[in-house]
Amino acid sequence: MASAQTMQSRQHKNPDIDKLVELGDKIFEKYEAKKDQIVDADIRGFMTTLLHELDRNIRQFKTNRFFIAVFGALKAGKSTLINALAEHYTSPSGYGYETTLHCSLILCADEEHPEGIYLYQLTGNKKREETDRQEKARELLDYFRGLYDWEFISKGGNWERSERYLLNGHDLHPSKDNLEAVLTEAVLSRYPQLMLVEIRIKSEKDDNFLLENIGILDMPGLDGSIANVKTDPIIAELPKAADYFLYVQSSIAAINSGARDYILSLINNSKEYIVVFNEIRAQYWLKSEVQSEVIEEQNNKAIGHLAKSLGVNPPRSFRINAAQAWDSKNRRFQMDKLMDGLTLEKLYDDSHIQDLKNEISKLCQNNVTEILDKNALNSLKEWIKTAQPLEDFIKLQDEINQRWKQDLEKWEAIDQKFNDIRLTDKNDEPISIKDRLAEIKAEITNLFNKNIASIMEQKIPEFKDFSKTKKEQYNEVDKELLKKVWPPEGRNEIKTQSCRKCNHFVENLQNAIEKIIDFPLNTKNNESLLLHAANYTSVLDKRKEAIDSVDGSLDIADNDNNKPLISWHKRWLISDKQKEACYCDYLKDFQQRFEKAVENYSNDKIKLISGCCGDLCNALKLDKCKWKNEYHEKTKKITADIEVIREFQKDLSDLEEARKRVYQS
Repeated sequence: MASAQTMQSRQHKNPDIDKLVELGDKIFEKYEAKKDQIVDADIRGFMTTLLHELDRNIRQFKTNRFFIAVFGALKAGKSTLINALAEHYTSPSGYGYETTLHCSLILCADEEHPEGIYLYQLTGNKKREETDRQEKARELLDYFRGLYDWEFISKGGNWERSERYLLNGHDLHPSKDNLEAVLTEAVLSRYPQLMLVEIRIKSEKDDNFLLENIGILDMPGLDGSIANVKTDPIIAELPKAADYFLYVQSSIAAINSGARDYILSLINNSKEYIVVFNEIRAQYWLKSEVQSEVIEEQNNKAIGHLAKSLGVNPPRSFRINAAQAWDSKNRRFQMDKLMDGLTLEKLYDDSHIQDLKNEISKLCQNNVTEILDKNALNSLKEWIKTAQPLEDFIKLQDEINQRWKQDLEKWEAIDQKFNDIRLTDKNDEPISIKDRLAEIKAEITNLFNKNIASIMEQKIPEFKDFSKTKKEQYNEVDKELLKKVWPPEGRNEIKTQSCRKCNHFVENLQNAIEKIIDFPLNTKNNESLLLHAANYTSVLDKRKEAIDSVDGSLDIADNDNNKPLISWHKRWLISDKQKEACYCDYLKDFQQRFEKAVENYSNDKIKLISGCCGDLCNALKLDKCKWKNEYHEKTKKITADIEVIREFQKDLSDLEEARKRVYQS
């Protein structure tokens, strides 16, 4: 990866590991170049994550950094043991309260990392998900292991590295107050997102195993009330990155379920560990030889109980007295305060701490590479398991491909089925489109029937001047008569009912089309369709919009007859019979013109919907053409994605086979 530091691979005793690493690098480079070609965003994202993890796992084969985690129950003597091993005061200890509330990593100082205390905390959102905090914790250990440089880690965001406290390298008991301030409860309020404390110390002896790229991971008590593995995701995650474990057990305390479960998790992950029984010499009044017998009995019973709890004997166990070991080195007690006959050297020898140091030194000299390789192999095995969802992606892509194919068959059948469209009439009986349009026209005309029938019953406005032409006189009377036969409330009702009948026809036609072609076309959010019929929907929406918005007003044509109602010479002698004849002629003329207006009104509505079927047919042909092009393009991309996944699976299978060969050898 571009922003990650280049690592020099360590020397492996098994040459097949170099081949495995080379294969892993090739797979990473191959698919790092290919991943952006993947069309599906979910697959591309998953592949990106997998590749990042592959890169990280391969880098584990190259690191020389070896972490030893020290864990155990509260007040088992972990901190005192760590101080004795490091020969520095690096872990606060005390009576009756939790002294270590944060994980710390103890490393030797060098030119790049001077002696001091460094705080690593997150910034930004404090309400982080547990998985996010665990991921950040692992990132931090990757940095200390040398897998990635600080620039790469910090680019992930939200990291702050602070050098807050300096140690005094000339004192074996340095900056006690500073360490206690950082690792105990006092600092919690000031650094609420503190992830890890890095402690750099100078070794005063050339044989200190910390000089051999070894780091000690100091953990809070597993069963602490403030910080413990069950409630703190950081404490749960950090030790997973450790290569070796020291389980510290007080010789007089019961082995609790938390410690047992933690050791079982180490066994399940093929991690190596040593059980350290810390002597608590409560029976000080006994003779020394009797005390030794009691302590030996404590040790044997504790080992037996632990073996019974685990279902397996611990690989190695040591009996030490951490307090003796530390007191013999920390210059806290002077010679004049020791019991008669005791010397600091004897105090140190009787603690048996040197036996444990020798074991760790022997481990560092002979087995570190093998343990790192074994842990890297196990980590690679677990990573390969995380690639299993790739098969689910293939199944999903196959299902999508099949849905596209099924829809293609439906689209292909549209042309043949359009001729078979049948609507339903008002009685839900099958009817042709032509006949249904005729019915709608008749239904709209019938809406005016009662108005037309009532014309003869209307009181006709009187003609004002019989000397005027029919055109003039009729036009005047038309206005008053129309107010009676075509009132506003009746007009709006007819318009509403006409629009409703037209919309019903379009919906009926839409349902008939979708019933024949067997899939919905006008559902914009329809998830069952892979592609929406855009042209079809557009035409349908515009048609419905036109039906609702076009006025379709009733326009009665004027009478254009310019002859007078009564002949000129009879205009002064008009009888009632002649007037009635004029009224009758007018009513007949008005009725004809009214019926013609109704005919035009109906025709306008029918014309508005009569071309709907043809328009929808043409729109579907366009959609079909577009969809087929999309189908070929989409299936091509799906096929390409599946090919990349299958190729990746094949390469992962080869990687796993290579890993198995190395592991078995």
